Amino acid sequence: MKIPQIKTERLLITIPKAEEACDILHYVNDNRMFHKEWDPPRTADYFTKEYWYEILQQNHNDFMNGHSAKFFIFDVERKNIIGHCNFSCFVRGCFQCCNLGFSLAENAQGQGFMYEALSAAITYVFDNLKLHRIQSNHLPHNYRSRNLLRRLGFVVEGYARDYLFINDGWQDHVLNSLSNPKITSI
Repeated sequence: MKIPQIKTERLLITIPKAEEACDILHYVNDNRMFHKEWDPPRTADYFTKEYWYEILQQNHNDFMNGHSAKFFIFDVERKNIIGHCNFSCFVRGCFQCCNLGFSLAENAQGQGFMYEALSAAITYVFDNLKLHRIQSNHLPHNYRSRNLLRRLGFVVEGYARDYLFINDGWQDHVLNSLSNPKITSI
């Protein structure tokens, strides 16, 4: 299977090579404080080139083995990383499902980039990877994520108390999903 290069009018969505670890580290460090409210605790090695080199190698392996598609979002010229969208925990068989997590750089907020990226990435996941269901959850007070998921067609399925350890405490989450109407059998 070939690593996808998903292009939109303004963006390129792909799985970077391990040699691009410095670029990922730059994105992570630039947005460290901005993402803190939404992220799980990070160890010191998360903020190192070595960590990202290994993670990017693992992302390639996981994609090639059908376990995940962990994309980074670049501007169309591939000069700057503006975000990421991870489709992870693929379950095949009668479920055909994955989980979606995403983040956007602080300086890219409010410009429609994540909607543009996720619209294209979801189409790829449904049409090329043939998954039937994508689950994505958000903190109740994360109105940007809530509004984005609704705009993409996700439906609220429930509320999970103490769901994930985020920003130094167990946080409730709103549970959402999107189904692929094109997949009618396994």
